[in-house]
Amino acid sequence: DNDRLAVGFRKRGAGQGQDQSDEQSKQLLHDLGNLPIATSDNSKAIALAGQGYEALKAGSISKAKDLYAQALKLNATAPQALLGAGLIAYRDGDIESAILSLTAAAKAYGGSNAEVEHYLGCCYERRYDLNKNREDLKSAQAHFIKCKQINGNHPMVKMDLERIESRLKK
Repeated sequence: DNDRLAVGFRKRGAGQGQDQSDEQSKQLLHDLGNLPIATSDNSKAIALAGQGYEALKAGSISKAKDLYAQALKLNATAPQALLGAGLIAYRDGDIESAILSLTAAAKAYGGSNAEVEHYLGCCYERRYDLNKNREDLKSAQAHFIKCKQINGNHPMVKMDLERIESRLKK
């Protein structure tokens, strides 16, 4: 079922051949499903975030978006809901909202979640593709480096860092 949804998570409009592969898209969905949910007093928010992930996995993007929004109304720092909302915003091309949600998710996870850092790096690289602000490439690089520090075996970060370093040399 991740194969079907993976196509929807390909980078769109990034320009210059920067589309994510289907494998990277599948990895994104796999990672989202395996992220730990931080403990919270608000069990309903956690349950809604879990339902949001299931809806996302089933391809019901609008339902997932609604469930994540409901979870965030109950608990504005629910990490999985922030992450899910950020990934949907990224998928929809709303990079600024994605960065806001993923930055909040990084804070909610205590700055120790490699996947959130990886997706933040992807957002900043995509924002660079849209506006050509070199600072965005530097931000992408910083998030990819943090991802590598947290998880040196992350499946995509080595390739991401090489690509960013090459782009920074131009």
